[in-house]
Amino acid sequence: SLETENVVPAPRSGTHSLSFENSIFFFGGYTRKGGTYFNDLTEYKTLQNIWVDLKPQNAPAPRTDHIFVRYFNSFYVYGGRDETHIFSDIHQY
Repeated sequence: SLETENVVPAPRSGTHSLSFENSIFFFGGYTRKGGTYFNDLTEYKTLQNIWVDLKPQNAPAPRTDHIFVRYFNSFYVYGGRDETHIFSDIHQY
């Protein structure tokens, strides 16, 4: 992945987050119904006050209302929806 630092993610709702060590990770969300849906994975490093766009390869389709959890040293995205689809897929980071 090609990381980009200090890029604050676009405003949105429907994103989901989790904390791990000294960071908060955010995935997906959307601007509004009929608007833009996101599939970005962003890290906020709390101690350094730095945003990092992680740009993972093979990211799932853009979505909102998904599940985003950590299990051991992996993150998982499950389900969600966009304007026309309800997803039942699972992705591991």
